[in-house]
Amino acid sequence: MELRYSNFQLEYNKHDIVVHPLGLHLKKGDRIGIIGESGAGKSTLVKGLFGNISGNFYHSGNVDVEGKVRDIANCRSLFHRWWGRKVSFVFQEPVSSLAEQYTIRQQLQHVLEYKGTSSEKMKEQVQYYLQLACFPLERQNAYAKELSGGENQRACIALAMAAQPEILIADEPTTSLDLIKQKKIIETLKNILKQYPDLILIFVTHSLEILQELFEDNGWIYIFYRGFLFEKFHLSQIQKKVHHPYTRQLFYNFLNDYRPITLHFSFQESMPAVEQSKLIEPCPYLSQCSLYAFMQKEKIRTSCSVQKPKLVKFGEQQEVACHFLPFFETMKENACVLPFVLETPQKNQVLLQVNDLSVGYEQNPNVLKVSDYMIYHKQHVGILGETGSGKTTLAKVFSLLNPYGIEKSGKIWRYFEGKLQEEDCIEMPQHYHNLNILTWQHPWEVFPPNETMETILKDACQIWARLWNKKENRKEQKERIQYVLNQLGFEKNFSLQVSPQNYSGGQRKRLLLARSFLACGYPNEEDKKIPRILYLDEPLSGIDAVNKSKVLHCIQNAGKVLNATLVVITHDPRVAYYLCQEFIFMKQGEIIEAGSREKILSYSSTLNPHPYVMELLQATPSLNGFHSSFFS
Repeated sequence: MELRYSNFQLEYNKHDIVVHPLGLHLKKGDRIGIIGESGAGKSTLVKGLFGNISGNFYHSGNVDVEGKVRDIANCRSLFHRWWGRKVSFVFQEPVSSLAEQYTIRQQLQHVLEYKGTSSEKMKEQVQYYLQLACFPLERQNAYAKELSGGENQRACIALAMAAQPEILIADEPTTSLDLIKQKKIIETLKNILKQYPDLILIFVTHSLEILQELFEDNGWIYIFYRGFLFEKFHLSQIQKKVHHPYTRQLFYNFLNDYRPITLHFSFQESMPAVEQSKLIEPCPYLSQCSLYAFMQKEKIRTSCSVQKPKLVKFGEQQEVACHFLPFFETMKENACVLPFVLETPQKNQVLLQVNDLSVGYEQNPNVLKVSDYMIYHKQHVGILGETGSGKTTLAKVFSLLNPYGIEKSGKIWRYFEGKLQEEDCIEMPQHYHNLNILTWQHPWEVFPPNETMETILKDACQIWARLWNKKENRKEQKERIQYVLNQLGFEKNFSLQVSPQNYSGGQRKRLLLARSFLACGYPNEEDKKIPRILYLDEPLSGIDAVNKSKVLHCIQNAGKVLNATLVVITHDPRVAYYLCQEFIFMKQGEIIEAGSREKILSYSSTLNPHPYVMELLQATPSLNGFHSSFFS
């Protein structure tokens, strides 16, 4: 199959351009990676390319299908026939792709029957595709609601590959996976690409390191920002100095494990002024561009504020849209990494203590076992482990959100009315739950689908005001919402007038964090003396590298302002490294290792570390030989 798109554009309601005009050439064996921050239009682009998009979206442009040029607006029926035959999708949120009433095995059988697989070969084919996606065979008779997020995503990959597509579109397929399984999925996809060399793979991600490992310097990278294609380059050009300022910002965030970065520029030669244009159409990256800020400071005239740059070819394997492309080779830059400072926990004040805690269900009585653990005031605890290890279940029990049908034994003491009291001996008032807030991993578990985001965030503000008898007028409420959104990387003109499904996955995740912070009263400091615990379940999953640094900073700042204890659930050791003083490693429902950050970081020189802990730390991604801080 060979497709050539020209002047492809997507509009919403015929007046909002979501994807600005671009060209794209797809041929057998192509590997294409699409990178950009949340809301850049990545997922909308790949869905729109094959008509898999609903609502008031309108296509324009042409597509050359095997030498025949068609108006893309008239290709919807053609693209529909390709779905499940020539084109397969792996979406970002797996539960939305799986049928609740069927087991994973039954759903896979439906796909294989559709492809004409005989009943004699059915069992063999089911096992083949499950193993291809690293899905545990013993779980094939489970329903989606009984599986962890990572297991559901692997089931989706198996279903997509069972369709035997010519084009595979993967939209953040590794987002919900822990690092060890993420690495295995990448290895699986690499093996698939070797087995099917003609397969066209379009991989949407926030992570440049994943693309580099998956494509092995044999693929093309497209950098998107707000629907604009800023840069296109072959992976072999990644070491080049000539890159768009936005691309360079992404590189530095990857290299420094998502810490906040400030870029400083200088030129070896005098910088000539760029010609002004009569057209007033500014560069979409203008307000965020460090290079433009440098030009303004040095009083150098540029066209950035009046003319949108066009893609310009630079060599054989690179195209860049920036007015300063000719001067990049004479430019020097320094990256200032902003440090994170963690407060010292107050170990004289215990907020939570458990002894011989056992949690389970009737069908599975051994979900969780914790012999003895304490959480102190102002302590930041990171709970790490693979998907399905019991991290979220532990946080739910800690935060009083006991799952339905749960059976508990053991003792839990909670700090209540100035002292530590046994949970079973006291009746918790409603406001106590407001001191133990859990931010869920998946936004769709919390957001009502028919409400606008503005209504959802205002309701969060009212939760705080109602429980603590606070008075907050509309102006104060609006200012508090805007402050929190700004802290999480949203701009002032960001619209809240639509329902949650109209945002990208990364945007929904940050809005979910905003809801939790607003419900806690952030950034008000009036309740600073009241000890509270914030539980954050995978707070950075699905968020791009640039916004990850902003979210990390906001979480730290919220913990400090609210005088809160943080319990961070994550499968990424880098997140725990920057947010937490204490680490807990879990596997199969048990705590296998616990200790301070300093103790864990010294494991590379320890004689007897736990094998799983070392495996998880060593699976932490690196880029071009630059390892994470664990091994620097």
